Amino acid sequence: MSNMPLKMARPISLSQEELRLLFEYEADSGLLRWRARDRSLFASDSRCRGWNARFAGAIAGTKKQSAGKQYIQVGVDGRVYPCHRLIWILLHGSIDEALVIDHLNGVGTDNRLANLRLVTHSDNQRNQALRVTNRSGVIGVYWCRKTMKWTGQITANGKHRCIGYYSSIDDAAKARKALEVELGYHQLHGVPGPLKAVAV
Repeated sequence: MSNMPLKMARPISLSQEELRLLFEYEADSGLLRWRARDRSLFASDSRCRGWNARFAGAIAGTKKQSAGKQYIQVGVDGRVYPCHRLIWILLHGSIDEALVIDHLNGVGTDNRLANLRLVTHSDNQRNQALRVTNRSGVIGVYWCRKTMKWTGQITANGKHRCIGYYSSIDDAAKARKALEVELGYHQLHGVPGPLKAVAV
């Protein structure tokens, strides 16, 4: 892991009160919808009517691809914000800009509150889906040609630890999972994306 400082999220200047005037949050779906805007926010009656006819009640935001995952971003007054961070402020009042929001099931567009948790970057890395490029089917486990055994590694505090060498992939997977539990990895870490999506 790099020793370079992590980039903090861009501060969100919108308050909980301002967000409540702009959006309605649907708890069941995790969607934000635009609220109707007051006439005082527009230069004319026609602009107010036009905006409300087009946007009031509509789903807010568009999908954006980032680091291989899709997220929803929302534009407000010329600035673009991650939807999940707006939702956190809307529901909790504030957000620590040094922390990240982890989508528990690995689906960045699933902004139901049950799927969101505020964590450190390190904790977020302990809830990764199994990559589609993984050959063994078990995160952190691979076949070692040199020893002709199953082995792997796990990261703790920026340092890689070998999980040992095993004759069967099942034994290697059990060793890896035991270390995950010991190191406080999330229970959904290493689960394939589609399975994580239905777990939360």
